[in-house]
Amino acid sequence: MINDFYYDLLSLNDNFLPMINEFEIFKHINQAHFIFLSMDKSRIIYQYDFNSKNMFYEAIFKKIHEESIPFFENKFINYRIWDNILLENTELDNKSGVWVAASIYQCLAENINDYCCVILFYAKNLDTALNIRTHLNENYLIQTSLHVNMVIKNYEKLSYNIDSFVEMISKKDVYMPYHMTNVANLCMNVASKLDLDKRQTNILYIAALIHDIGKLHIPDKIINKPGPLDENEFNRIKTHSAKGEEIAKSAFWGMDLLKEIPQIIRSHHENYDGSGYPDSLIGNDINLLSRIIRVADSVDSMLSRFPYKEPLERPNVIDILFKNSGTHFDPVIVNLMIEVLNENNALDAHMIVKKPQFLPKTVLSFFYKDSAELVSILGNLVIDSNGTRFILHQENNYNLNFNHNYIYKATFSFFNQRILYEYSADIINVSEDYLTLKNIVYIPSDKYFSLSWDSDIYIKKKSR
Repeated sequence: MINDFYYDLLSLNDNFLPMINEFEIFKHINQAHFIFLSMDKSRIIYQYDFNSKNMFYEAIFKKIHEESIPFFENKFINYRIWDNILLENTELDNKSGVWVAASIYQCLAENINDYCCVILFYAKNLDTALNIRTHLNENYLIQTSLHVNMVIKNYEKLSYNIDSFVEMISKKDVYMPYHMTNVANLCMNVASKLDLDKRQTNILYIAALIHDIGKLHIPDKIINKPGPLDENEFNRIKTHSAKGEEIAKSAFWGMDLLKEIPQIIRSHHENYDGSGYPDSLIGNDINLLSRIIRVADSVDSMLSRFPYKEPLERPNVIDILFKNSGTHFDPVIVNLMIEVLNENNALDAHMIVKKPQFLPKTVLSFFYKDSAELVSILGNLVIDSNGTRFILHQENNYNLNFNHNYIYKATFSFFNQRILYEYSADIINVSEDYLTLKNIVYIPSDKYFSLSWDSDIYIKKKSR
């Protein structure tokens, strides 16, 4: 879900328009590609095409660049003729022209090979290709490329920011991680019925995940009070939506695509009739995404068990939604949520791990080297267009100094809408703070699950 932003970065595309108009060279070429790379050049993290829809294949990208012929290099840009190798490795057209690549280096990198962007030009002929430098304002090109690369890296941190929020709020409220994902999933079900565009759906998902982040400012004794709150305590709780806005503004600073999220969080307790907080907004003056979260938030709270209350049955939840339609809740969202609740709500265990989402408090277990060492670690599971990653919680004692070739019989389990699911998986890569999972298979069982324990167990020999 989160990494899908790379293909919706409208603000980045806007940055290219003045650059394309700025350079004389673009009047002499038919196609151009702006390709932003991971530091090891093994992954294309974002690509913008000018007058072309061709995409490069990541597996051959590094090979193409390393085998192409350089014809000029200065401190920050390396120019290469890509023409011959592109014919063999891509579907790019080169019937009458020449492909040239300008690789822009990281200005602060110690290694000259650490480049952040490759701009690929399709020149009409070899002479134009070799004279590309005369048509380029290199300083402007470098600055623009570095700026865009920095923005992309901000978006790459999204999953880690959310992971940190989950860890922090879990210390205050053990139920919160499950509530966050339940609300986000309910919002996605409603969003699919509203036909929200991809960008709005992504924003809704992220806002729903962290809608209660402002509760970090609420004292633990109020958050975990086993009974009803008094007036002063409830007034303190009501400050969490505005505090959440403050936190989100800092967390998403510089991310133009997410600039709506702080306001969405601020308004997620506004009531449709104006009786909500903190701004007493009415009807359509409340952000649509906030209105969706308002309903989903209430539904999950009603369906969940807490120390001071038992969960309501779905028919009772639907009755409450009807009674509060037009007062607390947007009537349109209420009708869509009732449709969701009336549909078959038994989650397909096979499909849960196939759709993009964020699953907190996941337990990963595996044997390492031999059956004598069973490893169980706690983390958050991120599923998106880049695959499935298990992000390590800071509270673990492990540093992930494992060789994935010696890991076997890996399983992971998590709660989703109060149901425990377990899957087997292959661990194909171990990074500094996450593991990459593949070949995920659901393990259906009503007899046992692999669980992580945070208590010591002592076995005492029975005395005779």
